[in-house]
Amino acid sequence: MRRLSRFLFVPLVLVAAVALPGTALAGGASFRTHVLRNYCYGENGWANFFKASETVSGLTTANRLTIDSRAQIVQLVANDLWQTVQTWPRLTHSFIADGTDHSLTLKRTFAGGGPEQVGRIVFKMKSWHNSTLLWSRTLYSRQC
Repeated sequence: MRRLSRFLFVPLVLVAAVALPGTALAGGASFRTHVLRNYCYGENGWANFFKASETVSGLTTANRLTIDSRAQIVQLVANDLWQTVQTWPRLTHSFIADGTDHSLTLKRTFAGGGPEQVGRIVFKMKSWHNSTLLWSRTLYSRQC
């Protein structure tokens, strides 16, 4: 019976996938992120450098891109949780959905502390159609 139910379930999934509109199937390719730079530097202490971009396909109804960014640290000796220690203003790019691809690029640097801490930069990237969220992804920099 279990084999029969699996046999009937697979064709139903395939029919449902074919019935979806093209934009739903292309959703993964419609929104992209790309990490351009991601490294640590410094001699006395450390610093993160993180640069990334998000791109939305012109085939979507998106008309705005945003990136929220923050810096976080964790205390190694206490085996603690990540704490946000700096929040930067939201970066926004509004545009007319005219069939062309649009992108937004952001770079941040965060100078941290000594050897008892690890730091990172977090980007929350979102694509919008007016006030409706179409897509979201969180990117994390290298831990320094």
